[in-house]
Amino acid sequence: MFGGRDGPLRGDTVTRGFAEIVKKAGISRCTLHDLRRTFVSHLANAGVNAALVQQLAGHSAIATTVKYYTGVMPEALRAAQARLPFGAAIGGVPNSSRGADHAPDRRESAKIITLYLARL
Repeated sequence: MFGGRDGPLRGDTVTRGFAEIVKKAGISRCTLHDLRRTFVSHLANAGVNAALVQQLAGHSAIATTVKYYTGVMPEALRAAQARLPFGAAIGGVPNSSRGADHAPDRRESAKIITLYLARL
């Protein structure tokens, strides 16, 4: 169990504290689940095997991992396509990221984590 300055942390305490940190960081919208999504998206984008990502994310089915996290990495899709001798002829990969439109980027994530750890 995690503890804070005033004893054991409860879910509502963590959520409220996190919301204060996000506000202090000047980020318009970010939830604890957004950090989870960001973590899993960065793993997938780094080329980590989908089965490992599934385990780290705690998904019961690999289909969930693939459905929600392979669409958030257009750069990796473009790189995979480019490996083929005819890759350019296949067509483009969309620039938009499904599901990642409100997740914090790396700089925002680092700022949030730093502020959160400073409070512990």
